[in-house]
Amino acid sequence: MINEIEDADMPKGTAAFRLAPAVWSHFQSRGGTVKAVAPAGELTGFTEPGVLFSLGTGEVDAAGKGQARFQGGIRLTGADGGFIELTDPKGTIPVGKVEWSVKTSSQDAGSTQLKAFEYSLLKSLKISPLSLSFSVSETDFKTTPVFAALLRDILGFDGEAEAGTVFAHATADFGI
Repeated sequence: MINEIEDADMPKGTAAFRLAPAVWSHFQSRGGTVKAVAPAGELTGFTEPGVLFSLGTGEVDAAGKGQARFQGGIRLTGADGGFIELTDPKGTIPVGKVEWSVKTSSQDAGSTQLKAFEYSLLKSLKISPLSLSFSVSETDFKTTPVFAALLRDILGFDGEAEAGTVFAHATADFGI
């Protein structure tokens, strides 16, 4: 959880995470819904649904390497009631995979850790060392093979979310 890395000197952050237009079009046409999982809130101001993470911590060094974590998440529910709930994302900076705690309608109880998305922040990361802040502009989150399989098995996605396809877009801001 976020408390593992929380520190008074560590920049606090927010992030917006929304589905890619093609993914949302496909999911919506099949009766799918998207909801925020607290403490994240619903993202507004976009055509595609998503979530706003307001409780996050992160840090980067002078070379642009670091980590970020948030509390809350997103729940994708299919028309048949099948769901995938992704919470408490944590990722490495500037490249890597976002690891989430995942619950699905096919699990008996509890959650598992899953690396659902790959990304590169090499072009979108901006660091301001003097103000101890950094930001990430519009970044593509691409589906990993494991998450693509979950989307197929639980929500009936086909080629719309194959491994390596853009599933979502994200932005983030951190500062002391």
